[in-house]
Amino acid sequence: VHSRFILADISTVGKDSKTGRPYRNANVMYEVGIALSARSPTDILLVHDDKDPLLFDVSVIPHAQIDFTDKEQAKTKLTGLIEDRLKEQNHAINSKIALATSALSGEELRFINSFSDFSTSVWIYYEDTGGVNFEAQIAIPRLLDKGMIDLQARFPDGRPIYGWTELGSIAAKRAKEGLPTYSPDKTE
Repeated sequence: VHSRFILADISTVGKDSKTGRPYRNANVMYEVGIALSARSPTDILLVHDDKDPLLFDVSVIPHAQIDFTDKEQAKTKLTGLIEDRLKEQNHAINSKIALATSALSGEELRFINSFSDFSTSVWIYYEDTGGVNFEAQIAIPRLLDKGMIDLQARFPDGRPIYGWTELGSIAAKRAKEGLPTYSPDKTE
């Protein structure tokens, strides 16, 4: 679930003695199913060395047939496929970051800027001023929905401990560095 990249060999491992139909390693197929439920197709690459039909639709999952008997050719092909997947992952990540930063509201930007200098990924938001911070009340749910922060833990009294997600950490840094500051002319 937390793997950055999944490479699965789903090659046929045998044939059913009664039907003659090919079958694949059930544990591997189960793990591929878990990966598909938790990861993007750009994070997965399936390979197989047979021409047998696949047991489920993998049209949205990158997959390739590789002849593992020719080790050099297999190594070259697999290296190229992995490099392509990693490039696509980077493109997808950059697109998510661009989308996340372009859709930030003023409240979210101010909230991000107040926490973007933290050297750790975990920070605490709690105000004990007796007042209500409306900006935080607006920004926190939006940042949670966008997947930029998540709830890391709670104190015994229920105060939240939030932390940057990987997307949030990068997007916050880019939002802070990349947005120009407006300074109205004092004479106007």
